[in-house]
Amino acid sequence: MAEITIKTVKSLNVLSLSFTGSYEQSGDRLDDLLAWVLRAGHPWSGSLIGIFYDDPEKVAEDDLRGEVAVPVDEDCDGDDRVARKSLPGAEMACLTYEGPITGIGSAYHEVFEWLRASGWQFREELGTRELYKRLPEEKVEGQPTGGFLIELQVPVQKAATA
Repeated sequence: MAEITIKTVKSLNVLSLSFTGSYEQSGDRLDDLLAWVLRAGHPWSGSLIGIFYDDPEKVAEDDLRGEVAVPVDEDCDGDDRVARKSLPGAEMACLTYEGPITGIGSAYHEVFEWLRASGWQFREELGTRELYKRLPEEKVEGQPTGGFLIELQVPVQKAATA
């Protein structure tokens, strides 16, 4: 089992792009957001972020809600697609995942199993976050591709005691 820690994450100003549907499109939506940010000339100030609000095992794929975001320090406005907002701070159960994106589901299962056993509960309204610390390397013929390095953040609160 990977190490899971609780840490306090501060609120963060971001530019974000929301989407509905398969979470597999988050990479394409992140490309869209980064293209918008570069065209607008806004430098980002931290790791790229994916935020996921629904459990794909419980919600139909067409109804899944997510967003991608980039942290920004400067004052700037979004438009009709890109929103400037503040992600709320929270206590987070954090796990570092390294590997192909297809394996991230097992990391989520580990965190939620740990929560059930540890006296913490998931704050569903905030969604889960993935901070992309390293994106996979470009595919080069004849060479293996590198994997992701993702900090998985699950917002939590102490579970109520009976």
